[in-house]
Amino acid sequence: KLAGCTLFITGASRGIGKAIALKAARDGANIVIAAKTAEPHPKLPGTIFTAADEVEAAGGKALPCVVDIRDEQQIGAAVQKAVETFGGIDILVNNASAISLTGTLETPMKKVDLMLGINLRGTYLTSKLVIPHLLKSRSPHILNLSPPLNLNPVWFKNHTAYTMAKYGMSMCVLGMAEEFRGQIAVNALWPKTGQWLTYMLEQKTLFFLLGCSHCPASISVYLLVADDHKDVSRTSCWNRMTSQCSSSSVLGL
Repeated sequence: KLAGCTLFITGASRGIGKAIALKAARDGANIVIAAKTAEPHPKLPGTIFTAADEVEAAGGKALPCVVDIRDEQQIGAAVQKAVETFGGIDILVNNASAISLTGTLETPMKKVDLMLGINLRGTYLTSKLVIPHLLKSRSPHILNLSPPLNLNPVWFKNHTAYTMAKYGMSMCVLGMAEEFRGQIAVNALWPKTGQWLTYMLEQKTLFFLLGCSHCPASISVYLLVADDHKDVSRTSCWNRMTSQCSSSSVLGL
């Protein structure tokens, strides 16, 4: 169902972002790989170019773009290049994120600024620049990789800055879903066990579309191809999805 659709995915050079890209590529989608890594990293696998090679090997078309989502000009240039290359953008996946699971006294302000700049501001900014093109699409979607807004202090006490930053992404979902109701479907997806899921996704051991309770890439595709896409947002989509995916494995808005 994603054949011919164009996905703009932030942080798609590795991890869950790349896994979603590969899942969509198998349907024949166009993938804009918007990430920072152009040269091999000494500790982290993959670059935008190696990810692009994998996307095309999987059956999709790839456009690798060097993008720091804190930089408005870089995002704008990538969006424009995507439109020129593929004729538009149908789906935005806000996957890029920074993490530091540290307490208030142990978290340098540089880390706080990084998390707020990427998770909150970067998600908002990327959405803002892509939305004008989504409004021209016949199947527009935004998917944020962010958690449910649970105000139980247990989710704040050990890493207040990180939770604030990730919840900012979730608030973008709540606000934009309502702001663009009937025009753009806006949803969130939150894998419960990120590192394990990312590993399994990269090993291609859990790629069963809608049939696997542990696969965020599959669930992402469900969110992106729902028939009544413009009216499927937040809880309504999650309720429909749980008929085929286990809520004990994945948390969503």
